[in-house]
Amino acid sequence: QRPRDALPAFSEVLRRDPLQPDALAGLALAQHALGREHEAALALARAEQVAPDHPRVREARARLQPSLTPDAQR
Repeated sequence: QRPRDALPAFSEVLRRDPLQPDALAGLALAQHALGREHEAALALARAEQVAPDHPRVREARARLQPSLTPDAQR
């Protein structure tokens, strides 16, 4: 339930600052935890564009890339 509860907080942060890497990475992880692979892949891609070397983005990439299918990343 925690990932579902976190989605509004990530959305609010991203509404204020669409390039916030912690929120983008957190959104990707939360979407993945909820089984929303396509949304997770989109959020991770945005995070990687914004701040590929940010620690939270690197963490999200390491946790998600092995499980994201090519279809989810489209």
